[in-house]
Amino acid sequence: MHAVVYKCFKITDTEKKEPLAVKISLADDVEKKLAFKKEYAITKRLQHKNIVKSFELFTNDYSGETHQVMMYVDGIEVFE
Repeated sequence: MHAVVYKCFKITDTEKKEPLAVKISLADDVEKKLAFKKEYAITKRLQHKNIVKSFELFTNDYSGETHQVMMYVDGIEVFE
């Protein structure tokens, strides 16, 4: 699955600027998009210190990209 992740901040959060991450799926076929949505559903339900929590999922109808908003983890790679 091909995706990029960007650091972002909640717009309505004016006092405490807690960072979030947005993972943008560039998948171009239905099967990959479905896998991305399943990943979101699983990570939204699970709560474990080693699992990055997901908060929201939406699709950009203009670009066809799927955006997943999740907890931001600073300074480490997935494989670490």
